[in-house]
Amino acid sequence: MRTIRSLLLPSLIFGAACLCIVGLYGASDALFNQYDDAYITYRYALQLARGNGLVYNIGERIDSASSLGYTVVLAAFYWLGSLDLQVVATYIGIASAGGLAVVVFYSIVELTKDTRVALAFAMFTVLHGLISGWAISGMESVPYALLVALGFFWGILRRECRPRVGLVLSLALITRPEASLLIGCWFLATAGCVRGRDRQRRSDFFLSSGMIAVVAMAFLIFKLTYYGSLVPDAFRFKRVWSAYQPRPEELLETWTTTSGVCLIAAVGGIGLMRDLRSRIPLIIYLAASAYALGTGPRSGWARYSVHLLPIVMVLAGACVASLWKRATGLAWAFVLLIGWQTSSSANDVKGFMEKLSRHQQCRKQIGVALQRDWRGKTALSSDIGAIAFEAIDVRFVDAVGLTSPEVLRVFLDGGSLDAAFAAGAPDIVADTWYPDGKGPKGAFQAIRVLSSPDGYTPAKVSPPGFLRQVVVGKPLVECRAPDGYLFAASALLPVGPEPR
Repeated sequence: MRTIRSLLLPSLIFGAACLCIVGLYGASDALFNQYDDAYITYRYALQLARGNGLVYNIGERIDSASSLGYTVVLAAFYWLGSLDLQVVATYIGIASAGGLAVVVFYSIVELTKDTRVALAFAMFTVLHGLISGWAISGMESVPYALLVALGFFWGILRRECRPRVGLVLSLALITRPEASLLIGCWFLATAGCVRGRDRQRRSDFFLSSGMIAVVAMAFLIFKLTYYGSLVPDAFRFKRVWSAYQPRPEELLETWTTTSGVCLIAAVGGIGLMRDLRSRIPLIIYLAASAYALGTGPRSGWARYSVHLLPIVMVLAGACVASLWKRATGLAWAFVLLIGWQTSSSANDVKGFMEKLSRHQQCRKQIGVALQRDWRGKTALSSDIGAIAFEAIDVRFVDAVGLTSPEVLRVFLDGGSLDAAFAAGAPDIVADTWYPDGKGPKGAFQAIRVLSSPDGYTPAKVSPPGFLRQVVVGKPLVECRAPDGYLFAASALLPVGPEPR
C-alpha cells in the first residue's frame, strides 16, 4: 500500500504533463511532421535496423546523426516491430517531457518543501515552448534534457554516488557529448565520497565512476574505429558552414524573450542553496554550458540549450517559494510573469512547428514518389531530412556536405566539387524549388547553393563544372506548401538538343 501511495503523485504529475502536450498539439499537423534534422536520425536508425550499419547511405561512413544513443534506441524499436519511427520518437519525446515535470517537482521540493510552487513550476516547465515544442519534434533534445535533469537532481542537489547516477550520466554522454560538463561537475560535487568514512558510499562512487569511464571509452573507441575520428562530422560541418556560426546575441534574445523573468528568479534561487558543495558545481556547470552555447554552432529556437530550462525552472521555483514566505505580492508577480512568458513561448514555438509541418508534408510527398519510381537511383539534394527518409532506397548526394563525405571534404579543405559529383553521379534532383526563373538554371536550392559556394564556407570552393553539363528537366513531382514554398523532384538531363 505504501508503495502504491508513493507512486501515485509522480504518476499523476507525469500523466498531467503528457496530457498538456497532447492537448497543445493533438489536433496539429506538427505531431507527426517533424523537424527536418530528426529525419536524418531516422534514416540512420532505419539503416542500422536493416543491418546496414550506422550510415546515411549504404557503404558511406559519415558521423552526421544528431545523437548516437538516440539513434540506437530508435533502431531497437524498429527492429522490435515499431515500424513508424515518427510515432516512436513522438511518444519518447512526450514521455520525456512528463518525466521532466516529475523531476522538476521533486527537485523544488528537495530545496523548499513547498509542493504548491513545485507543482506550478513543473507544469511551467513542460508547457514552455522549449520543452513542449521540442518534445514533438522527433529530436533527442527533450530526452537528453530529462537525463540532465536527473543527473542534476541526484548527482548535484543530493550529491549521490549511487550506481543510478552513473547510469544516467553514461546515457547522457552517449546521447550528447556535452554531458561531459555535467559529469565533471558531479565529480566535483561528490569528491568527498572518496575521502569519507562511509564504505558503501565510497564503493558506490567508484562503481559509478567506473561505469562512466567504461562507457566513455567504448564510445570513443567506436567513433575512432568506425568513423575514423573522435569529432563528429556534423560538428565539423557546423563549425565552417556560415548558417551555423555562433550567434550568442540571438541565443540571448531567445532566452530573454521566452524566459527572462525565470532567469532573474533563478539567480535568486542559486543564492538560496545553502550547501556550497552543490552550489559551486552548479554555478560552474551553468557558466560552462552558457560559454559552450555562446561559442558553439547556432541552432533554431535555441535547440542546443533546451536541457538547461528545467534546471533554471527549479532554481526559479526555489526563489519564488522563498519569496512566498516574505513578500507574497512579489512572489505572485514572478508567478504571473513566468506563466505569461511560458504561454507566449508555447504559442510561438507551436506556430513555428505548425508552419514547418506543412513543409514536411511536401517533403515527405516528394520522398514517397522517389521511393516508388526511382529506387536504386541517386538524388542530389540540400534537403536531406524528410525527403531522404521516405526514399530510403534512394542514395543521396548532399549538396551542402552534411551527409556526403566527399562533398564535406571539399567544403572543409577547399577545391572543386566536380570529383565529388562525378563519384556520386546523381540521376535526379529533389529539393526546395524556386520557380518562375528565380535563381540559376533549374532554380533548385541545391544548384543555387553550388553556383556560389564561397558564400557558405570560408574555404575556397570552385563552382562545379558539373552544373554546366546538366540542366533540370520538367519536375516529375511537385508540392506547394500553403505559404508558397515549392518542393519538387526532376531528372537531370544532359545538355544538348531536346529529344523528339
